[in-house]
Amino acid sequence: MLRDRLFHKAKKRREEAEAQEEAERKRLFAEAFNEQMQADAHRDQAEREKHRARHRARSDATEVPELTDDILTQSFDCELKINELCFRAVKLFHPQHGWSSLNFRRLQSKVSLDYLGTIYQAEPICDDVAATLPLEVHLVAFDTHYYTTHQGRKKLKLVQEEVQRLIGIRHENVANLYAVKLTLPQSSGGPQLAVLMEQRPHFTLQDLLEDCETLREERASVRILIHDTFYSV
Repeated sequence: MLRDRLFHKAKKRREEAEAQEEAERKRLFAEAFNEQMQADAHRDQAEREKHRARHRARSDATEVPELTDDILTQSFDCELKINELCFRAVKLFHPQHGWSSLNFRRLQSKVSLDYLGTIYQAEPICDDVAATLPLEVHLVAFDTHYYTTHQGRKKLKLVQEEVQRLIGIRHENVANLYAVKLTLPQSSGGPQLAVLMEQRPHFTLQDLLEDCETLREERASVRILIHDTFYSV
């Protein structure tokens, strides 16, 4: 009997010691795991900060749009949410070139171009690779010396603020504006303005005037000419 009691006590002590060792092993493993997770998080955060720094430096030193993996992209400063899709950048394709400079005036040349800069069709860059939206990006380059001066950049910032106000306007007869970004290079190159908006309808103002009985193209052209004469800069 005594031998059995001693045996059971020794067995119980051994089991308790093994349980304590197992608990200590789990505790050490959990601590090591948490430390590793924190180290990974810090490393990822450092990589993201480094990437942002490179991106800001590249944005300051180069012109938009950016070329990434042979694909033109345009990024914006804040996250956009359109039709439940969240993204910060878009892919650009199918460029259409308009006027090349703000110094160009309609009165100086008879051309059919009705927009400034370059218009790209655009698609959001997001986790859903199959996602698509009817978007386009208007890129305008300000390539004259005036817009590299303090006063010129101040005017461009005012333009950006005005476009920013238009983003809140929603109407069935008005194309939606979603984002605007003004890039002011610190070294070479001129400023550029990027505006992300809803894709325009395929018909033009001229198409609309041709179908309009009350306002023909000739009368509309006279009104535009008068407007440009009095309000051109």
